[in-house]
Amino acid sequence: MDLLLRATIVTPAATLENGWIAVSGGRIAAVGQGPDAPAAARTIDHGNALILPGVVDGQTHATSAKGMAGIAETTRGALAGGVTTLVDMPYDNPLPLDRPERLAETRAAGRDGLKWSPFHGDSFSLRVAATYLRGAPVWDGAEILNTPGSGRYVARGATGWFADQGHDQ
Repeated sequence: MDLLLRATIVTPAATLENGWIAVSGGRIAAVGQGPDAPAAARTIDHGNALILPGVVDGQTHATSAKGMAGIAETTRGALAGGVTTLVDMPYDNPLPLDRPERLAETRAAGRDGLKWSPFHGDSFSLRVAATYLRGAPVWDGAEILNTPGSGRYVARGATGWFADQGHDQ
């Protein structure tokens, strides 16, 4: 393993006191509890601090307020608040996200991820998980779904989770 994080781990099934998360190749490889954690090149012990699943923000407006820098600033702020996946809406000011000049920016964020370093020099990525569209597909290989009755589309499968416990979104 590359990294072992020790803390109180909150999972959908249980809260694991004296828990650990083993990371290999930038992905969560195992989650457990107690002293029998896998050996790792680096261990960070957070004591009794909580490690929680990332929050999904289902409705983001990256530049709805005048003066915001756009998706890069929005995603850095989201990461700082524990958001690891966001859905960006198309109704932003000054241009909606379905305009070619805005799609290029969103594609780059989704493809490359944006980095934020919360502690100990580790760098984590947040990616745009989906963007509501009013037009054609924007990501190579993305699955484009029609949202029934809305006339809008959802792009899905173009990017992934920050800490996904071994599966892609």
